[in-house]
Amino acid sequence: MITYISSKFNKINEKITQILKENKINIFDSEENIPKDVFKILQDYLVGILEPASSFVSVACPKCGKKHLLPFASTYQRKIIFKVSNLLINLKIPVFRMKCSNCGSTHAVLPSFCVPFKQYSKQAILEIVVEAENSSTEAVANNLEIEAKQVRRMVNIVKKSKNNILQTAIVNPTIFKNKIDINSSISEMITNLPNNFDELYFKEFETVFLYIPQKRKIYIKLSKLSK
Repeated sequence: MITYISSKFNKINEKITQILKENKINIFDSEENIPKDVFKILQDYLVGILEPASSFVSVACPKCGKKHLLPFASTYQRKIIFKVSNLLINLKIPVFRMKCSNCGSTHAVLPSFCVPFKQYSKQAILEIVVEAENSSTEAVANNLEIEAKQVRRMVNIVKKSKNNILQTAIVNPTIFKNKIDINSSISEMITNLPNNFDELYFKEFETVFLYIPQKRKIYIKLSKLSK
């Protein structure tokens, strides 16, 4: 998998909220009540900010390190869930696959607002975790009409990133709005994340924020094989 970070992604949720408000959609309502024409505007906006496949031709292959990836004759649709207040919006994006001309491996090209192996967007996960930390897992699950175990998984994913968030803050001491340290809560850390945090985190750890650990990826592969 190849993840790319773009400044165009920084304001996605604000833009989605703006489109809903311009069309007088109640953001405390349910997705079913969003008119089809408004839903199409949201869908077109999200697809429109994605980079074209040609942008990744000179990207290094994650497997062998050689450059010159070639567009592969394959794409798939990926569902992304965004959160606006208590409204969860399911949108889809096309995911390109690239093929390495050197080793022949193929790679999905995933924008950084997506979390590998998760349908919820990074923004949705972070907001849900803050709400869960400030109230309770069960309260958030009831408000959003999702399972409590889903909320707990999101909290655990972010907690595993706590030390790395802190390390990024130590290396870049001026980026956070307020000072954070080892005693800061997950909620405090998330609330203080700057817009360019993904990029700084990637430079420090060569991975995207909230990336699923290798053990999880192996577990998923084994689960699929056992079915």
